[in-house]
Amino acid sequence: MSSRMVEVTRLDPLSVGKVNALFGFIVGLVVGLLTLITSGILAGYLQTLAGTDPELIERTQQLGFFGMIVFLILGAVLGFIGGAAGAVIYNAVVKIIGGIKVWIEG
Repeated sequence: MSSRMVEVTRLDPLSVGKVNALFGFIVGLVVGLLTLITSGILAGYLQTLAGTDPELIERTQQLGFFGMIVFLILGAVLGFIGGAAGAVIYNAVVKIIGGIKVWIEG
């Protein structure tokens, strides 16, 4: 097999944004799960304390579910925006300093 080096001279912002949105969603999933687990542990601890308001326990659990949803959405949206913006910046900079060189086999 032969290989050759090519220079990436342009990135499609929409394409890079979609890929980064997926990565952001995965990171948001991990952070959201950690938030959900932490709020569950905190709610369990609050139940052991005498005189704890049941509404506080319920709100702690709700905060975990809300955090899970927020981190999923924010991760995807900010991932998309960051990826698209990064591609636009790359496209501007590549004209000045040149593009990334990659080896392609085949």
